[in-house]
Amino acid sequence: FSKPGQPKEILRKLLQYQFKVIEEKPLIKLMLDEGEIETIMRRLPEEKREKLIKSDDDFISSLVGKWQQEGVFRKESPEVLSSFFRALFFLNLHKEGIGEEVYPEVIELFIDMVCESMIQGKDKNNDRS
Repeated sequence: FSKPGQPKEILRKLLQYQFKVIEEKPLIKLMLDEGEIETIMRRLPEEKREKLIKSDDDFISSLVGKWQQEGVFRKESPEVLSSFFRALFFLNLHKEGIGEEVYPEVIELFIDMVCESMIQGKDKNNDRS
């Protein structure tokens, strides 16, 4: 990466975009509803469920794999990372409990914390052995 901070900015913009899409698209918001997801997942055959989860893992791995190889992204398994990012988006289901008036600031704080935690310098070793 030629510019310092570039991976952080890319990750920040990606997360901001994802939260914006969830807010603006009612269908996506509905699909994130825990009850809806559980209902859909229960109806799928086990093989399809596993394939969907693997697809998420593969997507995250392709997204951050290069950064991990270059030592700028925290080293975690694709399964842990995809579950982590999935969990972030479930925050939307708790907007009322978080407080609608502070929700946008809370999301920005989460995004900042994620970017600071996930993106690291090459000299910083974040492996959890």
